[in-house]
Amino acid sequence: MMSIGKASTAYADLPHIVAARERIENLWAAGTDYSKDIVDDARSNNRMLHLDLDLTGECKLNCFYCDRTPDRYNSVPNRVELTTAERLDLIEQARNLGATTVEFPGAGEPMIDVGFWDIIAGVHGHGMTPVIFTSGYHLDRSAADRLFQLGATVFIKHNSSDTHIQDKMVGLGRLCRESQRRPSLPSRKGLQPIDTNACSS
Repeated sequence: MMSIGKASTAYADLPHIVAARERIENLWAAGTDYSKDIVDDARSNNRMLHLDLDLTGECKLNCFYCDRTPDRYNSVPNRVELTTAERLDLIEQARNLGATTVEFPGAGEPMIDVGFWDIIAGVHGHGMTPVIFTSGYHLDRSAADRLFQLGATVFIKHNSSDTHIQDKMVGLGRLCRESQRRPSLPSRKGLQPIDTNACSS
């Protein structure tokens, strides 16, 4: 059994610990790793850093803790969403203002938006980091490959590995059984999967 002293020494040499000693924000997910200096500089120069952008409001889940406001649901009368072209234009404007991240927090499930892949490619094409909140239901090996190539950070809804608890949390049977294997896909591709119980679909 390793002593506490030896364990501490071993952990101190782990790459992420070494990186954190140089810059604590290196421990944070890419696209959310703003240091105080970066934020202060952006404020001083009136520069944008981060764009939050909703895609579709469609979602098959019914999470009891969902924090979506009523106007973010597709079923709202007269709700008009931006087109893919309008979203791409908005992303370009944000980049011109200095933004380095586009976050898709999820009015609905971002990955089922008809323009999802074009939009993520557009973010990547501008040298920005896409940060995606998803249920993981549509995240298969092919999608993980594409997201890795596009430099995405992925936050996955994963309340519990217990299928009954997961299904109860999201108000939909079979979600956990279908998606509980998915959090391992991004990590095998070098993505940054973050389990979260925040509403992300």
